[in-house]
Amino acid sequence: MFTALALVLSIVENYFPIGLIIPVPGIKLGLANIVTVFAIVTLSPIDTLIIILIRCFVMGLFTGPVSFLFSITGAILAFVVMIFLSKGLGKVFSVIGISMGGAVSHNIGQILAAVFVMKDAGIIFSYLPLLMLVALFTGALTGIAAIPVINNLNRKSIKLKIPDRKDD
Repeated sequence: MFTALALVLSIVENYFPIGLIIPVPGIKLGLANIVTVFAIVTLSPIDTLIIILIRCFVMGLFTGPVSFLFSITGAILAFVVMIFLSKGLGKVFSVIGISMGGAVSHNIGQILAAVFVMKDAGIIFSYLPLLMLVALFTGALTGIAAIPVINNLNRKSIKLKIPDRKDD
């Protein structure tokens, strides 16, 4: 269910013309990361990782192998960073801080993938600073959006209720 929601959010965000506001190639709001932040805070790390991997794989089927490489590299790095940051949730970091850390690390992962694909380390110095600034903004928005989801759906209330089927 969470993977499907993340996929829908990934598709929906393509309809937001953020490129008109921030004219930087590849910039996205990261709406699917609302699901990731929720999962980091409420589910187990393995459940979160499964959601991330399936989402990246399925989107990669539609967007191609290079896009998949960028997505999976950023997602794995963001996952590792957010798991680490979540250990300080409520003490050192808020949900917004965890989300911002994930957004920045996601962009670092994507730049590392770009360096690998393009074989140009100069990208790090020319493109990464701008991406990191934008990531702080989009990560904060994602974290803010995740808070009501986390508050309204906690681990105890996530149960799939399958109605009894009566054959008449």
